[in-house]
Amino acid sequence: MARNNEENRPMTGLMKRRLNVFVTLFIGLLTAYVGLRLVGVSIIDQDKYKTYAANQQVSTITINANRGTIYDSDMNVLASSATVWTVAVDPSRIEEEDRSRIAADLAAILDMDSQTVYEKIDQDLQYVELKKKVEKDIADELRDYVSKNEYTFLNLIEDTKRYYPQETMAAQVIGFCNSDGEGIYGIESYYDDVLSGTDGKIVTAVDGKNREIPSSYEKKYDAEDGNSVVLTIDSTIQNIVEGAMADITTASNPNGGACGIVMNVNTGEILGMANSVQFDLNDPYTLYSDLYKNKLENPTEWQYDYSTRSGEYVELDLNDEELSAYEGELIYSQWKNMATMDQYNPGSVFKVITGSSALEEGVVDGDANFVFQCTGTQQVADAIYHCDGGAVHGSEDFNAIVANSCNCAFIWMGQQLGISTFNRYLEAFGITEKTGIDLPGEGTSTVYDTEDMSIVDLASESFGQSLAVTPIQMITAVAAATNGGNLVQPYLVSEILDQDGTVISKTQPNVKRQVISEEASQDILEAMEAMVDSSSVDIEGYRIAGKSGTSQINNEENSGRYVASMVMVAPVEDPQIAVLVVVNEPTSGSYYGSKVAGPYARQIMERVLPYLGINASTDSSDTSNSMTTSVPVLSDVSLEDAQEQLANQGLSYQVYGDGDTVHQQSPAGGVSVAPGSTVILYTEADISAQKVKVPSLIGMSYYDAQQTLNALGLNISSNSDASNAYGNALIDTQSINEGEMVDVGTAITVTYSVEVIDG
Repeated sequence: MARNNEENRPMTGLMKRRLNVFVTLFIGLLTAYVGLRLVGVSIIDQDKYKTYAANQQVSTITINANRGTIYDSDMNVLASSATVWTVAVDPSRIEEEDRSRIAADLAAILDMDSQTVYEKIDQDLQYVELKKKVEKDIADELRDYVSKNEYTFLNLIEDTKRYYPQETMAAQVIGFCNSDGEGIYGIESYYDDVLSGTDGKIVTAVDGKNREIPSSYEKKYDAEDGNSVVLTIDSTIQNIVEGAMADITTASNPNGGACGIVMNVNTGEILGMANSVQFDLNDPYTLYSDLYKNKLENPTEWQYDYSTRSGEYVELDLNDEELSAYEGELIYSQWKNMATMDQYNPGSVFKVITGSSALEEGVVDGDANFVFQCTGTQQVADAIYHCDGGAVHGSEDFNAIVANSCNCAFIWMGQQLGISTFNRYLEAFGITEKTGIDLPGEGTSTVYDTEDMSIVDLASESFGQSLAVTPIQMITAVAAATNGGNLVQPYLVSEILDQDGTVISKTQPNVKRQVISEEASQDILEAMEAMVDSSSVDIEGYRIAGKSGTSQINNEENSGRYVASMVMVAPVEDPQIAVLVVVNEPTSGSYYGSKVAGPYARQIMERVLPYLGINASTDSSDTSNSMTTSVPVLSDVSLEDAQEQLANQGLSYQVYGDGDTVHQQSPAGGVSVAPGSTVILYTEADISAQKVKVPSLIGMSYYDAQQTLNALGLNISSNSDASNAYGNALIDTQSINEGEMVDVGTAITVTYSVEVIDG
């Protein structure tokens, strides 16, 4: 009872004071907390909360900037951006009972699944995207649809899409963009910051449910388009190189592909760069080449046993997931630029570098008084090396050493240079570093470091084995050896243009250093010319320097896998152009560089030289052995002038069309043909060339082959001299295979003389 009385007792004054103090403290603390929060929100964190508020009150739509254009050297468009549209709808403006029908209509126009469209528009929202990158014809059809039905729910937002009008041309060089418009390969990637521009935006006021508030705030910020780039690539030369790659694919079916480069030896400009494996830049995720399609149908893997020195391709048994991954690897591989990213074993082409270094150091000289005695073998420590095919070359001056591709002589040169000096020249020629070409993912070489190299390693590298380089490194080094000794940096973009086409940046040639003297450069040129003169890759009227090479892939002995290559420089009297062709693992016919790569390096060079205005020599003092004459370039020439030029060259002609100007010709300008051959002239642009099937000429005499081809409207050409043409020699190769369909007038080059086989 006492406790109950205490509970009912009235509150005393002391108790009230304590309660008042507690309440006051609580209110004070609460007020202070609220005050501090207000200060934080309104002053300290005001920017953050302004952003929160703005995001809740406005909606932002991005306006993609137009990406800059990529041009070739003649301002032909190789990549451009065009306007497309993002299709968006306002579902709140579509009556519920109409949604199913409208979804079906929209799906039919947009080529979408109707259920997917229905699920998108059956929402309580004012903005829903249906499809991106819609072309103009579809956008116009949508506009007509909503206009006829007086609908107001459609919203078409301008966007951009990348187009590649030449489709496969220079695919690995140009590269492509991802779905977000970002460059991810080639020039598109390397110059992404230059090409991409700055996106714009449209800002509109919205309510709490992200619905646009009619007649309210809207602000548009225009996009700033990207700058454009002009390449050093010339589309005509690029087509010539790509044509040669296609011919190599037909003739040699290289399992590892092939590549070709045309370079200005004095400036480093890349005039053409092509891979035999192509893809469509407008559809890069689809396998394009037959080589890779066949690889997907028959997956294999190379397995080599170094203990037994034997290898073979082993079939792979892949499940669906593994096959999908394998296809992804092939797709990635078709994007790779073999010319700049892949290593290869250069073989005897590398002897240009060893020879140049030896000339500069005085180990050898170009004078005829210098003689090397080749016995067919060269021993270094416990290793014994042989010249190709067991050849014994005997006494050789420097020109003969290069022409014979004498392994023994180059091994001897390497030993005379020594490890330190040899590697110093490798570095000077740029072999130990990337060239710096303006493409992403450039590869580099694999060579022995000075401290790790033995004299046996030196011997192998001296004649192009036991090291690996990229094609762009090799042609850049050869350019330095033959242009007077200057190492230039290769490049692909000559100019950058703003949106108005004004030049804002121009690439200047970059000479990194002088590697050898002009005298040594002239000596190696003349020796390389001797090599060309002793083979069937010479070009009538021009002085050509060259070197072919054949090497085992990854130094796998007796594996049957080889890399064939050929480099050519012209003209010798004033070097301008270098051509390099690399054929990785030819599987049909020969595997020697002079046989596999040589004819196509020649094919490129003989067409590029006259195209660039580098004319054949006018010295006709000795034409007794001439088997060919060069077809003049007649495109855009008046018919009368064309007929006169052909007559002066001792050539006949046949005209198709009623025009007075030549639109196209067959054979092309610069091609070598036999005197008296017939050139087809087309004087109207829309006339299609007649096609004929190439016969087999193997085993025929020159005379019989000429008669056979002329009867079909085709021409003959030969790299051999006239003294053998009408003798007992029989044709052993032809430049275009039996059964191929070619234009009337096409020249078929035949060979029938024995040539030096390059190791």
